[in-house]
Amino acid sequence: MGITSKEKSKFRASKKWKDFRRKLMEERGAVCELCGTKYSGKRRRMIQVHHLDPDNYTDLRPEKFVLLCSLDHTLVERISKKILSKNIELPNKSVWLLLLERFLPFKPRKKLQEEVKNGS
Repeated sequence: MGITSKEKSKFRASKKWKDFRRKLMEERGAVCELCGTKYSGKRRRMIQVHHLDPDNYTDLRPEKFVLLCSLDHTLVERISKKILSKNIELPNKSVWLLLLERFLPFKPRKKLQEEVKNGS
């Protein structure tokens, strides 16, 4: 069971999260890891820290995060929701897997891998 939206907001306002985010950006640079766009100055805010393991929201191991620009973050979140939805069909699953596998959170990644493997 994950944490509530209110708890997530409170955590993102914490010093622990802000320090983690700053350190991650310093280590990796203000670059979208999906499209490669580089940001500087005030535009660095366009880079968002994307959780690969949102069920463990406060686990701050760097390998559980990727840096994405706001546009790519929206795309990855949308595709993740489609993968996990029982009522929405995602066309070209193997293409999405090839393109976004490294950026999808763990649950939708595993589900998509299984569907592509099973040809469904």
